[in-house]
Amino acid sequence: MAKSNSDIRILIVDDDPDILFATARTLKKENYEVKTAESGQQCLDQIEQQHPDLILLDVELPDISGLEICKKLKNNPDTKKIFIIFVSGSRTSSHDQSDGLDFGADGYIPRPVSNRELVSRVKSIVRLIRSEKRYNDILEQAGDSIIIHDFNGQISHVNAQVTHELGYSRYEMLNMSIEDIGVEMKPSEVKRLRKSIFPGPF
Repeated sequence: MAKSNSDIRILIVDDDPDILFATARTLKKENYEVKTAESGQQCLDQIEQQHPDLILLDVELPDISGLEICKKLKNNPDTKKIFIIFVSGSRTSSHDQSDGLDFGADGYIPRPVSNRELVSRVKSIVRLIRSEKRYNDILEQAGDSIIIHDFNGQISHVNAQVTHELGYSRYEMLNMSIEDIGVEMKPSEVKRLRKSIFPGPF
């Protein structure tokens, strides 16, 4: 019997009803919570209604390109951390796969693919999802203010303590950089915040 995976929400997006049904049935057997969409707009509507952990996304859809959907989601701070795997039976070349990854996808599965391989690929992503959830839980439970940013200073994660101290929403802060915060704050506040994130002399 498959282990409980009901904590993982998967959205399958494909305009072929047979593929949609077969893929959903395969993953439901693994006890994932599965939703489906037959178009790009249905995909976006489903994301608003129920934030998925993973999207299996067809590249070619009747209304919106899967590539454009991926780009849109990855550029939105509210959805950028959703894992996206492209699944395509028509665009399967190495060039197509590179394009998908360049648009921000976390993986690419060319069809045809066996049920066994599909499940294994999904399981590998689910391990990453669960690790990230545990990591985020640790950050949120921390009593200190925590800001994570890239080498350019662009903020990629903040915990609740930071938003409480600075008065910004999480969405606002994910569109900011460390420099933006420094400009908005008094020098004494910058020093206090830095000491809470990086304890030590300043």
